[in-house]
Amino acid sequence: MDIDSIIQRGQEDDDLALPSSTLDILRGFLRDKEDREKEEQRLVQEGANNTDITESFSEDWQLSQFWYTDDTSDRVAREALKMANGGRIACLSTPSIFRALKRISPALDNCFLFEYDKRFSFYKEKFVFYDYIEPTNLPQELKGSFDFIIVDPPFLSEECQVKASETVQFLRRSQESLTLVLT
Repeated sequence: MDIDSIIQRGQEDDDLALPSSTLDILRGFLRDKEDREKEEQRLVQEGANNTDITESFSEDWQLSQFWYTDDTSDRVAREALKMANGGRIACLSTPSIFRALKRISPALDNCFLFEYDKRFSFYKEKFVFYDYIEPTNLPQELKGSFDFIIVDPPFLSEECQVKASETVQFLRRSQESLTLVLT
């Protein structure tokens, strides 16, 4: 349902009405959001000449995305590189951390992003679609193959936390594999 349909429904119901100035602001916000989404889709489709286009992506609050600042992302990424000690790294619902890892260590080839937001398919074979509702619906070749896992479950609900934990168990190589949980 688009904003004009919502407005029309609101006008039919005398109890619901927004001032025209508020409606103009809302229309502008939704137009900007639509333009941004179209540009992001275009960049993903074109590949943007192999530059990291994800830097221009904005958070999608409907996906419960609240990204870390560059400073925080860089600190976590450096710690992950140190703790992984050359091992395989999984970034579970942490696109800003994954982006920092790639920025700090561009040749890093042993790091994967598990993410619901398909805009990050830009990372091609390093992107793995991940839906916490199906915690182990992942490529079997990745099972038990990670030495360090960074996870920030998208929701604080018990269900989401438990399912994220199931994914961590699925991905970790051994009991010695380290996990960094962020919230």
